[in-house]
Amino acid sequence: MNIKIPNLNESKNYKFNLTEDDLINYLNENFPDNPKSWKEATCEPMDMSNWIYDVVSDVNGQEKASVLKDTSKSKTPKEWNKKHKKRVIVGFKMLDEYNKKMFFEQFGHWVDAWKTKIKNLNESEEQKIKIEDEKEIEDVLKYKKNQFTFDSGVFMGTIKSGLETKFGLLWHAKNTENLGGFINSVQTFLDATKETLSSADIERLSNHYVKYYFDE
Repeated sequence: MNIKIPNLNESKNYKFNLTEDDLINYLNENFPDNPKSWKEATCEPMDMSNWIYDVVSDVNGQEKASVLKDTSKSKTPKEWNKKHKKRVIVGFKMLDEYNKKMFFEQFGHWVDAWKTKIKNLNESEEQKIKIEDEKEIEDVLKYKKNQFTFDSGVFMGTIKSGLETKFGLLWHAKNTENLGGFINSVQTFLDATKETLSSADIERLSNHYVKYYFDE
């Protein structure tokens, strides 16, 4: 198989605006490392990895492509997923920019369909939360007594506010098992704002958790 590698500008038919991260997320979400059955270990990653192997073999030679070769049979769904996911991820990094585009021309419909589905589910869930917790959110935004303010000036709903979305400390208390998990969960949420908990924040959060949740 001889593969022409033209200038990227020669083709205007790229259907999908996808990245390597999209590919990795698709593989990890749909082909878990510990699948429950062969239903979670289907042919998609093998088809992808075999395509990459053929391209790398033609472009870079058999020697470089040898690390991508399928040399053993998979006896379990776990072996199948881990092997072919690794072949895809390692092989994708070996492709030049043109063939990365061609990869998504060939297989992008799988990744794009999954990405679109997740986006729609997230938007639907956000809308559901907005409707169900509209009053609590308004109360947090309106009344200082319902706001837990950090040293950075960012604030969240207090545990007593009753707000059960990630914007409320009650959600983090209910979805963690102890004080340490609660603090870590709040910090993870704040990462999106690029803010870090100060030592004073952690002390006040600990007191707030013990006073309003731990003793419930």
